Amino acid sequence: MGFALARYLRYCRYFDEWITVTTAALAVFRERGDRHAEGGALTP
Repeated sequence: MGFALARYLRYCRYFDEWITVTTAALAVFRERGDRHAEGGALTP
């Protein structure tokens, strides 16, 4: 869901919110040790 929301926010040009959502998702992926999802979060 975070990826879909981030895509929507980027599309609508809500860049501050996009950065916030992506940063939160990245923190969760790093905590879980999910390198694949972490890479997805880092790729726009």
